[in-house]
Amino acid sequence: ALMAGWWAARGVHVYLITFRTAPDDFPLHPGVRRILLKDYLVQDAPVIPEWPQESCNIHALRHAFLDILHAEDAIACLPVISFLARMNMRCLLAIQGLPCNIVISERTYPPAVFLGEHEEALRRALYPQADALVVQTSYTKKHWGISLVGEKKCHSIANPFLPGASPHAAQVPHHCERYFLAIGRLSRSKRHDILLQAFAPLAQTDPSLHL
Repeated sequence: ALMAGWWAARGVHVYLITFRTAPDDFPLHPGVRRILLKDYLVQDAPVIPEWPQESCNIHALRHAFLDILHAEDAIACLPVISFLARMNMRCLLAIQGLPCNIVISERTYPPAVFLGEHEEALRRALYPQADALVVQTSYTKKHWGISLVGEKKCHSIANPFLPGASPHAAQVPHHCERYFLAIGRLSRSKRHDILLQAFAPLAQTDPSLHL
């Protein structure tokens, strides 16, 4: 949403395609044009179907891209940015034969989140077709991304920190002057357990530190 708004504010035509969420689920710049992929589905497919059933989702996504290309007929090539493994693979399949450049992005450490044998094989086959792969850390780039797409195509870009964001917005108690702040859903892949174990000896050494 931040990226889309940044471009829209500068006059770029931005289309945000999401899978099933409602139009008002998060704030967007008024210039961002929202597309709900569910509006293109010809049948009520599961939200996370098995790959043999993915053809309807890929078909819907391809038609969304075709509509954008038709609306933006002055551009020779449509730039596409995709996030997360399953949607990356959908996009890479959907743009086959279309005039598109695609940047795909992984926002976790993929080896820690096994997709299953078939999807992992499909990811290895499809990702090299992308124009660029963005990962979250230099470690992920070095130990995973480069081996998949090559060094020239792989880039590491960390999550943003918004200028002007205050600690109180994250509900940090006022008495905490020195603290570590971790933000992530309560999922095993985020490994909050390791964070707590690592912080425990620090807290014993220096009680002024908070997590």
